[in-house]
Amino acid sequence: MPKESRYSLRILTDRDRIGVMKLLGDTFKMSNESWVWKYELNPDFDPSFAMVAVNNEQVVGCAFWLPRNIKISNSMSVRAALGADLAVSTSHKGHGIGKALIASENEVLENKNVVMSSGFVPPELVKHIHGPQIGLVGVPTSTIVCKKYLDCSKIREKVQLMNGMVDSDQNMRAKLANLHMSVLFRLRGRPLFVIKIGPGMIGVQEDLTDPDVKVECDLTYLDLVRSKRRIIILIKALLTRKIRINGSLRNIMKLYSILELIKVLLT
Repeated sequence: MPKESRYSLRILTDRDRIGVMKLLGDTFKMSNESWVWKYELNPDFDPSFAMVAVNNEQVVGCAFWLPRNIKISNSMSVRAALGADLAVSTSHKGHGIGKALIASENEVLENKNVVMSSGFVPPELVKHIHGPQIGLVGVPTSTIVCKKYLDCSKIREKVQLMNGMVDSDQNMRAKLANLHMSVLFRLRGRPLFVIKIGPGMIGVQEDLTDPDVKVECDLTYLDLVRSKRRIIILIKALLTRKIRINGSLRNIMKLYSILELIKVLLT
């Protein structure tokens, strides 16, 4: 075994099928029939949710996720993914391939508008895949992981992009000209942050001092800004306190007037 293992990651392709079946057979004693039943005959299976690691076109690792729709209320469902098989060839272990496959989940699932993923993790692997390095969050059972795709670094990137657009967009500058407000977002499971909106600028910071509006909700409820029925969904969420908004009526109405802007920043 060479000291350095060279490999690349890619979305599962037809030419990887035989190599993946052999790897899963060697790792989990999975028969080819089981593979066909579990994936190819599964109506929820989507090859674009699977990643493989290859070394000289030999499959040395793989990771699969199965897409799901999870209903979280009578009026809202969210896109989710169930973690399935993760395997690394014995001859290539110890080179970070498994970690890289799990980390690749960020890009694959985010591009599919998946807001959370879950899976079952053997106790001996918990310490390797939970934590900030990969971004998976362990719940009290220590065998289930949940990830929600939103963090302040992504918001800051979008803020920089939008501020560049403001400089060259007269309509956007006019829309922001009369706005002077700060909005505190308390999204369960995420750090608190404040979005500041003013003439010609948008900013994000962790200064929580006296915001004009406070918004508290579960992260999944941000999907309502993409819904055509968002007014009805928002009213129901407010009445059932799924979403809590504190502030003057004037500022709350100003917040609603820029809902499309909030949508771009938070989704």
